[in-house]
Amino acid sequence: MMADPNSTDYNPTPFTSMAQVLAHRQPLTEGIVLAHNDCLTLAPFPNSNGGVWISSPNVEFVPELPMHRRGQPLRFYADGMLGAFEHVKWPQVFDEQEPHTLAAPGNPDLMFNLKFQENPLLDLKCTLPDFQHPAIAWEGLEDSDFVVSLHLPHEDVGFLAPPLHGRLWSAANEIIVMVLKVVDTELDSMFAHRSDREQYTERRKHYVLREIDYLRRACSRLQETPMSYFDVVLWYRDTQRLILGLRAWLIYMTIIKPRLDNPEFADYDNVLPLRGVFTKKESIVHTMHRCGVPVWWVRPLHTLTTRTTIIRVHEPILPIIHFSSETVMSHRGRQLVAPDFIEAKILDESLQGFGDMLRRYSLTGKPTVRRAVPVLEVDRQGLEDHMIEEDTEAGMAEIQRDDHVAGGSPSDSRKKRKGPRKGHRRAPQATRPPGNRPHWMCEVASPWNVILDAAPALAKPDSKRALTYILPPLHLFFAEGDAHAQKVQNWLRIREWCLFKAYANVDQAPVLMTAAQWRIALEGRYFAVHYPKDAAIQPQSSREDIACLHEAPEGTTSLGKRGRADARSGDGAQLNTTDRRRLRRLMERVDIHVRFGVHGGFSPYVPDDTPLPKWEKKPIDFHQALVDKRLWATLTWEISVTMFRLELLALDQEVVPDLYNLAKTKLRRPRHFDIMSIWNDECRVWEEPGKDSQDWLTSPEWRVRRAAIGRMLFALEAWPIEEPRLPRWDERKERQDTFAELEKEVVLYYCRRFYSLRGRSPTFPLMRPYWLPPTKTVLY
Repeated sequence: MMADPNSTDYNPTPFTSMAQVLAHRQPLTEGIVLAHNDCLTLAPFPNSNGGVWISSPNVEFVPELPMHRRGQPLRFYADGMLGAFEHVKWPQVFDEQEPHTLAAPGNPDLMFNLKFQENPLLDLKCTLPDFQHPAIAWEGLEDSDFVVSLHLPHEDVGFLAPPLHGRLWSAANEIIVMVLKVVDTELDSMFAHRSDREQYTERRKHYVLREIDYLRRACSRLQETPMSYFDVVLWYRDTQRLILGLRAWLIYMTIIKPRLDNPEFADYDNVLPLRGVFTKKESIVHTMHRCGVPVWWVRPLHTLTTRTTIIRVHEPILPIIHFSSETVMSHRGRQLVAPDFIEAKILDESLQGFGDMLRRYSLTGKPTVRRAVPVLEVDRQGLEDHMIEEDTEAGMAEIQRDDHVAGGSPSDSRKKRKGPRKGHRRAPQATRPPGNRPHWMCEVASPWNVILDAAPALAKPDSKRALTYILPPLHLFFAEGDAHAQKVQNWLRIREWCLFKAYANVDQAPVLMTAAQWRIALEGRYFAVHYPKDAAIQPQSSREDIACLHEAPEGTTSLGKRGRADARSGDGAQLNTTDRRRLRRLMERVDIHVRFGVHGGFSPYVPDDTPLPKWEKKPIDFHQALVDKRLWATLTWEISVTMFRLELLALDQEVVPDLYNLAKTKLRRPRHFDIMSIWNDECRVWEEPGKDSQDWLTSPEWRVRRAAIGRMLFALEAWPIEEPRLPRWDERKERQDTFAELEKEVVLYYCRRFYSLRGRSPTFPLMRPYWLPPTKTVLY
């Protein structure tokens, strides 16, 4: 059928060569009406030798069709995107599982590019929603869009610049509100004609609410989490995809779907500037042409006949007009090979469409905290040493400075040593009850403040395990005086780096350290350590990294009285328990110094060394670190709440690993969202002072805590059943007096499970300091 209605060619002859196709071109003149099988533009399919073509009846250009080989991993590129496989930023093959993606706002480098078309695609009738920040989903990152807060030897750490994040967050909130309005008021009626209306509608809600969860998490992550520039780029691109995906869903449900459902609708002259779709099915080409959606038909040569109108022929437009093809990400002279999807084969049997695959392997689909690993391996004999070091009493003296460390005082080794005699092992000390905490420290939040009274056994660490922490345990800050001020000021130096390392970034997992190791880290004396190179025990760090440590100032010693143990510590030497313990501690100190002094890039601590560390953008000198009890309280509160959340996330991943494998589960949303929603709906983990975030779990209002405890109970129900069992969410939740008992049972269940796997009680969250701004009001 010719586009010209006056044509009398009822016996069209198929073309058999490219030359015939090119000879059949004609200009687009007034009066010609193009049918769905005509070609406003036509392009040869790559490597088909003219046997396959791509045509469009309503668009003047043909973008390159993304082709993926089965089993081949996809990869990111230097711009943090996936090239032509950006499924909402570049036209894709029609996806029956997620048809709405065809309605994503069109790529501006295609829609409005006058190099490929005489008439750019415009929404002349103002049919599409008027979004507040339409360009935010397409903007790249400039150096000025990344605020560096920490310079490391191999990367810069920081945040997305507030102006850009503000526009991103505004666009996210806007589309979330618009989508939820449709879900609440229109979605049920849209599928009233289907026999499976309830199930189908529920699946649509399931999908879009999951995408909203992803978007909220991505926006929060960009604001709260210190990340490398390269991680920020990847999270930023993920956020753009989510915004575009929700915009596509809104446009599809409110504009395209009503057109699809109405067979009488036809608007061939007003093509909407949308992403569009590739297809092999002529019926889909006809429908999209009728509905004003850009469409490209992948068709064999024989469908092009003497009856087909062909306006122009050109080569497909390559994705390079919008996407980078470089595989190395660069920032201010630093480089990183962009990651690829290496966890599994792409498009395996469990996947439901290409969008599902991208979602599964995107950053927002991954756990917030990866499985943590110890920073140092600890053997069985070393385990006893670390248990001795678990001095959790607040009044315990500072650990003796090891005069093996350059910069230590020679007189330190002559001081009377507190603790057990040589060769005698001291049992682990019980954790200090909350009531005996320093007077300046915030109270433990309810109901955690009664757990150790209800289960005293939880206060005694398991002597068979090395107790490890993602962040420094609170008891290291219990003392006062100069040593305490040194810890506070040095923690302010390394705090952001430690939080940066605690999260799951693209190419690393968080690490765990014992209290003794954290004590060394808080001291901050990251000098070179003199140790016997032929000792039976050696540092785990490389010799190259060890050589990078700063030498100590002159006039200090590196050995001292313990040199006798070092002298007989070579290969084959028989070490007694005391000598072996000292040698192991020495080597651990080497490794801790390398971790912070070399990998972290921190110079050895010097009181009031410039630049001074900052707290809430204000410099903190040694005197303030020595006397400011509000500073101490706020720091320990931040550590307690953040570490509680990180511990719960990490433990949940260990207990129910299958729920974190999206290939094995059909959960509405990733499992870690269920955990993070226990304390707020903003998917925040780092509870940073000055941020106006919700914290249901530590609220003094019992009805607010009820929302958190309820979510916690439902999340813990997925754990394997153990005795004593998790309590039921029963009528006790309705009254304050009975709810207090119910919430204590839920929390006690978690604490016992944590203890059985970690050998200690979890970090208890402290009450929010009263001098901080109030949190958002929540509904309960």
